[in-house]
Amino acid sequence: MAFESTSVLGSTILDLERAKLRAKPVTDIATPMLKSIIDVGCAIYGCCLKVTQRAFIHKPALALYRHVLEMTDSIQVLIADSCAESTVILPSRSALEAAISLIYLLDKDYEHRSLVWSYHNLRKTKKLYEEEKFKDSGS
Repeated sequence: MAFESTSVLGSTILDLERAKLRAKPVTDIATPMLKSIIDVGCAIYGCCLKVTQRAFIHKPALALYRHVLEMTDSIQVLIADSCAESTVILPSRSALEAAISLIYLLDKDYEHRSLVWSYHNLRKTKKLYEEEKFKDSGS
């Protein structure tokens, strides 16, 4: 379903058009289905944002949910371009990890886990900012 290689010396190494033709039966089904899933997920995300606009405690759950949506969207784009075999693995794993984190966050002691997630995220962001500031200062 990904790239088709040719064995003739001097010819094209990757035949993307042939790969797209071979993958067409799968992409014709998977692409609209994933688009629908992403559209519904985005609508749900938008509703959640409106309801929890000022509730800091819900930001981690929304961030993880958005990450799952973004990775699912990237999977859809890769499948639509017939790049399913090798390149879908990374966004699939990332989406799975975010989904597992979201399930863990929502399982027990939601407020405490949300605060811990937020604290860790803040520390990570601060560290990245300080590293960039250090690089910019030329030291």
